[in-house]
Amino acid sequence: PAPPLAPQLRPSAGPRWAIAPLLGDATAPSMALAVGVQWRHRRPSHTLEFGSVADTRGGDAQGRSPKDTFITIYGRMPVLEVVQDKSLAVDKLIVADNARGENLDRILELAGRRGIPVRTATPHRVKVLAGNGKQDQGILADVIAPRMRTLLDFVDRVRPGKCHVLVLDGVNNPANVGMIIRTATAAGLAGVVLPRSGSPSIDPLVIKASAGVAFRASIIRCRTGAEAAEE
Repeated sequence: PAPPLAPQLRPSAGPRWAIAPLLGDATAPSMALAVGVQWRHRRPSHTLEFGSVADTRGGDAQGRSPKDTFITIYGRMPVLEVVQDKSLAVDKLIVADNARGENLDRILELAGRRGIPVRTATPHRVKVLAGNGKQDQGILADVIAPRMRTLLDFVDRVRPGKCHVLVLDGVNNPANVGMIIRTATAAGLAGVVLPRSGSPSIDPLVIKASAGVAFRASIIRCRTGAEAAEE
């Protein structure tokens, strides 16, 4: 049987999946797909390596997008908390070349102690990379998410047999996404599919709602929820 899910979800019973509405924007129905999959065939496995990326953040040698590798945290207090947490692997900091302030000095001091690379960029570039032009405060951190992977990589790595994943489709409220990630991880699901289309990025709001679980959760990235259900 499927592991217990959040109260607003119902596990599949007989059919391959069950669909239940979740809290989300009032403008569009938000759906989650609890999928129990029997994997019968596996593609040849391959190994992904995490590491620094170019200043352009154009992805790695295998064409893997930075958004499928890192969780980008912006804002001085969130970045400070990340740098202080030695259990998190920080790939790099990117700082606006005009950024100043006491908190920034503290962040840079801690980054130096931990050997975290620090790069500078124009304020506009930092805003673009953060994806939030009002709250970046001139700094962001790329945190390595060790269990984040693409849908193809997940299918390659999953063990033969049955596993359960949760597919989010149209759940675009960051707080709801964070709570769902936390609940699904606690329930022992193999992963949470977070499509690039129609889903928020994993930002400080998602991290806060997940109580930090999102950093280490099994998050599966793909283009759409339908693609994941089909796969």
